[in-house]
Amino acid sequence: QWYQRRVVGKQISESGFDHMFIRCGIYGPTTMGQIIDGKHMQRCLTAYMILYLALHEVMLNNIFEDDQLTRDQVNAAITTFSTKVGPSYETQSALLDLFDELTEELKKTDYYEKVKTYRSNLKKQAKFFDNIMTSIEDLMMFIRATRTANWKMHLQSLSQLVKYFFALDFQNYARMTPVYLASMKKLQTHDTETWTYLDEGNFGCWTSDIPFVCLGGDHAIEQGIRGFKTTGGPSHMTSDHDAMNVYFKSAPAMARTVTDFKQTYHIKKKDERDLHYELTGGSNRVLCSNVRLMVEAMNEMDVTFNESDVVHNVMSRCVLENDHGLLNICELGRAAEDTFVTERILGDEPVWSPMKKLKLYLFRDSVKAVKVKVAKGFVIMKEERGMMTKWMIASKNRPEIDLQAIIARHEFTVVPRALCSADGMPHPCKDKYLLLSTLEEHVGYQVTPPAKPPAKASYIIIDAMAIVNKISIELPQNKINTVQDFGDHFVKRVAGESRGFENVLLVFDRYDFPMSLKAMTRDQRTNGKQVQFRLAHNTDIGKLKTKMLLSHVKTKVTLTKILAERAEEAFIASEASYTVVYGETIKSNMDMMANETDHTQEEADTLMIKLVNVIISAVTSSYIVVSSPDTDVFVLLLLPALTAHHQRQTGVDEWNKIVFRTGTKAKHRDLPMDYFIGKLDEHHVAGMVGFHSFSGCDQIGTYHGISKARLLKLYLASTSDEVRCFSMLGEDDVDMEALNGGLEQFLMKAYMTKGIVAVSIGELRW
Repeated sequence: QWYQRRVVGKQISESGFDHMFIRCGIYGPTTMGQIIDGKHMQRCLTAYMILYLALHEVMLNNIFEDDQLTRDQVNAAITTFSTKVGPSYETQSALLDLFDELTEELKKTDYYEKVKTYRSNLKKQAKFFDNIMTSIEDLMMFIRATRTANWKMHLQSLSQLVKYFFALDFQNYARMTPVYLASMKKLQTHDTETWTYLDEGNFGCWTSDIPFVCLGGDHAIEQGIRGFKTTGGPSHMTSDHDAMNVYFKSAPAMARTVTDFKQTYHIKKKDERDLHYELTGGSNRVLCSNVRLMVEAMNEMDVTFNESDVVHNVMSRCVLENDHGLLNICELGRAAEDTFVTERILGDEPVWSPMKKLKLYLFRDSVKAVKVKVAKGFVIMKEERGMMTKWMIASKNRPEIDLQAIIARHEFTVVPRALCSADGMPHPCKDKYLLLSTLEEHVGYQVTPPAKPPAKASYIIIDAMAIVNKISIELPQNKINTVQDFGDHFVKRVAGESRGFENVLLVFDRYDFPMSLKAMTRDQRTNGKQVQFRLAHNTDIGKLKTKMLLSHVKTKVTLTKILAERAEEAFIASEASYTVVYGETIKSNMDMMANETDHTQEEADTLMIKLVNVIISAVTSSYIVVSSPDTDVFVLLLLPALTAHHQRQTGVDEWNKIVFRTGTKAKHRDLPMDYFIGKLDEHHVAGMVGFHSFSGCDQIGTYHGISKARLLKLYLASTSDEVRCFSMLGEDDVDMEALNGGLEQFLMKAYMTKGIVAVSIGELRW
């Protein structure tokens, strides 16, 4: 079907319709070039359908412009059809019945006769439009014959396409297609058995029971080859005989075994449908939206089927001087085909003897080639769809155009691509975890297991949701059947984590915060699949997975309250010194927390740091452990740890020691914050929070093509003056020029590869 798709592409190339697709934002210049060349089947068919429907709507508006009665009758019939279709149809036959009803209603209005008469009398520009529509109709009819395995329609539709092969000089197809058609028609009288076999639809390959999915032979072979590329098949061809056997015997045999197994036990793919994909989902909505864009563009450019004296480009209005070939493409192609059949199929002349090309003059032939002088010679340049290509060449011959300055100042994209993807969404930071391991490697820290806390003034602040996420309901050995069992298991884990500590502070995330910044992150983690459960102590959750139980924020609001109350009961029973934080509530029996009854923090990360500051301000000598798997907590903990480090350097006998506890199993470890601060420059420590935000975290996107580890290594290798700008982030009354200049220089160093030297972001962009 490649050359059949090129039939349409050659006609619309440089006619203005290709540029119209780009102007509407439906396709880009590169994709449009692929469509013109017929290289992408699905995009070609979609683009041609958009163009056909848009031209068809413009044509109907012209036909019934002065015939209001027929217009109203047609609209009424279509409205009735749309109402009946809705989402109710389930089978192909039901849909075809509705189409038959619509056809009968339109026949009563003489719709088909009026359209046929109108199209037969078109001239010049309107005839060019009609030729495009006719070639698309012929192509779609051939595809319909293949998809429905209709043998007679296959031969008839292919015979309609032959004229284009002759007219557009696709000589190999022009030679062999008539031979193929003659040979197939000959079967009807000389080999009735084979003809009957093909007439039953056996010239195509059905891969599903869904209607309209039969494949042609070449397409089926491609899918068959894809079946070879399975486990056991080599990644490339080889001359090794045994390896060839693996490719041609083992892989197909395994593919057949898997297929037979699925059919025997009625196993379907997750996305397997009972209807054709074009009847489900949003593909039709997108198609109709794009058709509307094309119609609006055509109306803006005054594209009509009214009488015209010339054929011109629909965008630039440039007139095609020699339009005879373009307007008579069907007639000239059919005449060449008749001559070929008479002389070479019915006559004695060999099929492969030389054949003269028609060389019809099309829009693409009218584009003038211009020599443009550049530094190293001349470049022959035709009209280009890509704006950047035009600028690059034109600026070489136009000294007044300073392309470097223009590109340095403007990005020419809707959103900055270094920060956002094409749809405007920030690049998510997926390697935040690398910050901690990279920092440990930089300071040369040797992993040590968690140490036993001192007997007095020991505090542990625990991220409660980290423990909740570790509890697997689905594991049989946990014996979790109800919410009560889940709570008991949670309390045991908290007791194990806090063993030996005099004071325990348990902090839950907050899920009742309106307009939370974390909402999008949580949606991404659950892939949008959220199920709410109404929980009580006796609620049966034994058949659920932990991820499903925690998928909805409203469920977690209830669950955190239940677990917090259960933990508080356990602390009271053991006469422990405790603080439990959930939602907006703070419950504690510690003297230092007497004035802390509620809070406004959105996340547990910042709340844990607040509790560290409360302890430091109330106790002069303490041992504080913050237990959390979150890198954000470690980064935020650096600032209070820096304060404690300054306290120690003053020479006082009593000071606060802060430890960050993280990791699981063999990597479960304590990281003394004083060790890291001693190994790092004070300015690097002070700017670490700003750097972490700047380089990407949960709510802030990262930079395209640069890992978190690379940025951190660059940050640690920078001088104190170079990183001072990061400590300014978030402060009031800062020197914005110094802040922006420092961040710009840092980002430039990150993006500058070997051999590139730039002094500004604009120069680097160029």
